[in-house]
Amino acid sequence: MDPDGVEITGQKGDDTLRNAPHARFDCVVFKMAKRCTDVAVCEKACDYCYCWVCDKPWKQCASWKEHCLCDGGPEWNLRRQKHKRQQEAEQAQAQARATGRQQDMADPAEIRRRYENDAARQGGAMPRSDAEEMRREASEQQAEDEEVEQIFATYEPLHLDYGQPHPDAVVETTSLSFAQLPPITMHSNLPQGMQKPKTAANPYGGALSNLQIETVVYAGMRHSTELPNGNTAGFFLGDGVGLGKGRQLAGIILDNWNQGRKRHLWVSVSADLMQDAIRDLADIGAGHIEVINITKTPAGGKLDAGKNGFKEGVQFTLDEAFEKDKKVDAEIYARISQETFDQAVQENIDEFDMEPEEALEIGRAHV
Repeated sequence: MDPDGVEITGQKGDDTLRNAPHARFDCVVFKMAKRCTDVAVCEKACDYCYCWVCDKPWKQCASWKEHCLCDGGPEWNLRRQKHKRQQEAEQAQAQARATGRQQDMADPAEIRRRYENDAARQGGAMPRSDAEEMRREASEQQAEDEEVEQIFATYEPLHLDYGQPHPDAVVETTSLSFAQLPPITMHSNLPQGMQKPKTAANPYGGALSNLQIETVVYAGMRHSTELPNGNTAGFFLGDGVGLGKGRQLAGIILDNWNQGRKRHLWVSVSADLMQDAIRDLADIGAGHIEVINITKTPAGGKLDAGKNGFKEGVQFTLDEAFEKDKKVDAEIYARISQETFDQAVQENIDEFDMEPEEALEIGRAHV
């Protein structure tokens, strides 16, 4: 052990992390990995573990063999909401039956007739019983949850059958799920080990998930397509937050790098994101690809000129660099316009023998 390290030799009193009720996937005694599928590992639980789906101690869960795999993701949240609705509906039915038995003893038909008469005299509706109100709320909640379920659908690659699963659940709108991607006609040039689990011998295994590899493959298909005008087709990546777009871009660069295309341009909105680009490349085993900041390179200079010129790697720049070029063009245009204007005024003076003030006035009238 490191002599400067910390070693825990004992404890006393309550340990909140261990002794407070907690979901199975938050247990610190029997830890489980994200998206674990090994029932033998996940079904082990401490005395304070709760079933997150049933919201009760795990020993009282009738479906623990299945629910022990719960990691709190979106698909499990839907199951939790469905189970909650079922419980509320059963409670409402039980209360209705109990209420009905009590009313039978007090002539329920007579009680209801009195309610209806009073409601008719007052011009209002008959008040609902507690059981009816619970059923109404449960029905409305079920309709709302079903509407949410219909909005989103779990996303999984359709034509890609290799690679490690994404660490988090990914969804897309149900309407978008009907627009299927085209069949895969080629495969990436990424290292084969990336498709396998991470191990000591395979440190970059799973560095790109199957969803991210799918992006690299489709980008490669587009980059292999030639447009009618002779240009190479582009690829638009519109993934939301949390999908790892930086890693996907790094994967696209590595895929092209392994095919011999070793000059790339990375355009970003902030100079601070250059370090993120370097990190993303390193995280997928492409740390050997150099990232060069060219935002301060004078416009018009040849990047590959000279002994130390740019030969291969990634040129990192900002989108505002292109705006600066536009500003330079505008300044040049303004200077040329002024020179043209002055020349026209001088011609009026020479050709028509005008006074300078008069020639200047005529020139301004035609600007």
